[in-house]
Amino acid sequence: MTGLHRRSTGSTSLWGRNARTSLGDLRDNEQKHSDEAVDKSQQLLPSRQDQKEAGYKPYLDRPQRAGSNKWAAETIALIMSMLALGGLVSILLTHQTKPLPNWPRLVTINAIISLFSLIMRAAVGVILAEGISQCKWNWARKAKKLDHMERLDSASRGSWGCIVLLYYSRPNRLYFLAALGSFIMIMASLTGFFLQQLVHFGDCLAKDAAASASISRTNAYNPSPYSSKPLDISNSLMAAIIIGLLQSPGDQTTVLATGCTSGNCTFADDDSAAFSTLAVTHLCHDLTSQIRVLPGNDSYSLTFLTLDYGVVTSYIWPKTTTESPSYATVWSWCDYSTPAVITLIFVFRDSSVSSDWKAMNCSISPAINTYKASITNNVLEETLVNTTPLDWPIEWFDDDSRDWYTQWRYATATKNTLRNGLRVPCEGSSSTAAGLTPFLITSGDPDFASNLGLSTGSKWWYYPEDCVWRMSSYAFWGMRGALVAMFEDRNITQIVVPGADQQRYPFQGPALLKSLYEDGNMTFHSVDQRMKGLATSISTVIRTSDQHTDTRWNITRLTFAPATGIVWNTTTCVYIRWAWIAFPAVMISLTGIFLILVALENRGVESDRLWKSSFLAVLFCELETHERPVGKREMHEVAKSTSVSLDGNSKALRLVVG
Repeated sequence: MTGLHRRSTGSTSLWGRNARTSLGDLRDNEQKHSDEAVDKSQQLLPSRQDQKEAGYKPYLDRPQRAGSNKWAAETIALIMSMLALGGLVSILLTHQTKPLPNWPRLVTINAIISLFSLIMRAAVGVILAEGISQCKWNWARKAKKLDHMERLDSASRGSWGCIVLLYYSRPNRLYFLAALGSFIMIMASLTGFFLQQLVHFGDCLAKDAAASASISRTNAYNPSPYSSKPLDISNSLMAAIIIGLLQSPGDQTTVLATGCTSGNCTFADDDSAAFSTLAVTHLCHDLTSQIRVLPGNDSYSLTFLTLDYGVVTSYIWPKTTTESPSYATVWSWCDYSTPAVITLIFVFRDSSVSSDWKAMNCSISPAINTYKASITNNVLEETLVNTTPLDWPIEWFDDDSRDWYTQWRYATATKNTLRNGLRVPCEGSSSTAAGLTPFLITSGDPDFASNLGLSTGSKWWYYPEDCVWRMSSYAFWGMRGALVAMFEDRNITQIVVPGADQQRYPFQGPALLKSLYEDGNMTFHSVDQRMKGLATSISTVIRTSDQHTDTRWNITRLTFAPATGIVWNTTTCVYIRWAWIAFPAVMISLTGIFLILVALENRGVESDRLWKSSFLAVLFCELETHERPVGKREMHEVAKSTSVSLDGNSKALRLVVG
């Protein structure tokens, strides 16, 4: 064993010579004792000849194993990292846009992400540590500086070593694989930060399984028992008519909806149809084109106005304003010739001196309205999907059907109905049973049920209650009577004082008609909106009223199930920003490429010569150099100036200088 020799600079000092002599003697003694210890240890070990005679085969003389499993552990680690990434994606997909999972208190979605991040970093770290360490040995196949090997070894241990390696790398001495591995190692250290960016939390709505919302609906309207007077009208319906004509109905949430405690509820639908209910609809037509002006007998003062609609009716209007101080500006009357509950006709002009007359009619009719519904921020939103007018049964009836026709002015049986957003067929039966209601159906076939004793071509058929839609005669006459009293042969007049200034006084007439007239600003659109409000107000009363029927049908009160919906409570939901998943995906992909490149570079190396990160290779390695530094600084100085390479010819591990 050779010591580290330094050239003496010489000194004339006796103390200096004595000191150097003492230090030299001390080193010689240490070297002597060390050599003696080695000789004694070698004497204790059997010689190579003795080992061979004993049947022991030295390690370097053994046949090398095949390299089929050189990188098995690293391959398994790569698979683990991919499985961890796949598991993370699966969990995030499961909880995406959903409320926070109901896990134990200490387990959160962020903790799960951290766990998968740890698995990925650990698996990738194994591959990078082994791969970069093997690059260290490959780097020494040719003479390289020892400090380069130290940087490679440091890079295999962590991110800081990788940063140092990349900092000192130069194009002329760049080891591509080691640089790639160092870059991936730095990426791996940032995995936790990037993966935490995947998740962010925000408010959302969660289903409340213990609550249920409902919206009022009905299949029939019969507000009065059979014994009541036919023309009676309930106070609630009268109030609805007046309010609907005077102003917009406004928000109907508190009247129609119940149980939506959170203020956000949805109702299942079939092709946007959530439920159907009995209601009334309005329809307005512009009749201005049907007005005809006929000259009157007195050409100086009056002209006749005729409306070619329904019964021909004539009105007079002033040609001049000098004959009379008061003339009508609007007339209204009722048309009873249609199946509607009532049809109102309006003829109007903007002032008593105007000859520009306009005309329109508006009808109110019972119908089956189908809605799409939701409640958002405590406001009910109903969107009309379609409307189906109720049939007006035939005028004739016999003794067996008289009572049914007398009670129900309108009746329709539908082929299907909506139950909680699900459309189901309406299959009738020829015999009565619980939950079925009678309905008279007709046909042109003479044998259509003539054996039942009814009129030829008609018979009773029994349908589920929510398949039959009806409005009673009492409701019909009550609504018609109220509207007739308000609008039949009514008019508004305005007094105009003759003279140059033609001073005009306020309009005079019924309050409801004045409300429609709007001080001369009456238009087709304004009346149409008022009629729409009237229909909405009446429909609200129909949907929320108790329903009665005649006791001869063994039913004193009809109850129809409301439309039920889901209550949604505000909670915190998990939202995924999928762009951040690209970081671990790229990192694992680069790691796979790195592993493949390292394996290809070492494909000719036997398995037992793949030392990777093994420290034993360093312990058994000999360094042939004239200088053997002891201190750390001395070792660094020697490493910077000493180029070594692995001796491939010797059967011993040896780093050769030069």
